[in-house]
Amino acid sequence: MRRENSFGTVIQYVLLVPLIVGLALVVLFNYQANRAQAEAIEAAELAAEITPTPAPTATPAPTAMPERNTESVTLAFAGDIVGQPGLTTDAEFTDGDTVTYDYTEELEGVSSVLEDADLAACTLVGTLSDRGPFEEGYRMSSELTAALAGTGFQLINTATDHILDDGLDGLLKTAEALYAGNLVSIGTYRSEQLHGIFMAEVRDVNVAVLSYTYGTGGVSVTDSPWCVDILTQDYMTGQETVDYDRIDSDIDLARSNGADIVEV
Repeated sequence: MRRENSFGTVIQYVLLVPLIVGLALVVLFNYQANRAQAEAIEAAELAAEITPTPAPTATPAPTAMPERNTESVTLAFAGDIVGQPGLTTDAEFTDGDTVTYDYTEELEGVSSVLEDADLAACTLVGTLSDRGPFEEGYRMSSELTAALAGTGFQLINTATDHILDDGLDGLLKTAEALYAGNLVSIGTYRSEQLHGIFMAEVRDVNVAVLSYTYGTGGVSVTDSPWCVDILTQDYMTGQETVDYDRIDSDIDLARSNGADIVEV
């Protein structure tokens, strides 16, 4: 019995020694790591005491910005005035055998919107004529020009798919009526010599206005290509191939002529 107890005691000591050695090594390593950390902190604090505080960087002077012109230019662009029969019927006034047309009431709601505009434009879908019948197609009395001017419009875009409903003659009469009413027709022209880009100086700003129609309602302009500006190369068929070269050329021409703003 004594031999067995002595043997068991020896085994316990043998197992205990490595455990004690391992714990000692852990304590030693932790001590060395903590000491190194403390020395690093002490050195950093000492360096901070020795190193002088750098002088603050001078605040940079703000960059001078060029003075801007606070004046503004207001351009107003309205949508379509469509020459359907109802519009002209509402504007018709009969006095005995005399029939006149006054479109002022139809446009009176637009006047207040254009009051502050330096340049105002709208699109006229249809043709103007001195005589009817106005109950068919997209036709209106040329007396519309007085209402357009009185409302505040100066430019009238006439490049639409209904400007040739009455052929070239209808286009020319429309352009002539607008010219007689002191309005500028954009997109269609009274002659080949007058074909070109509209430009105007508005409050010292050069403004160019371009306009195109995607089609002509199936009417060919082969004999008079100058009469209307067309957006597509296949205007008689699919009306899908946009003539970008033509548009780019017009924009470049407007810019080369001094246009600050190009509107299409």
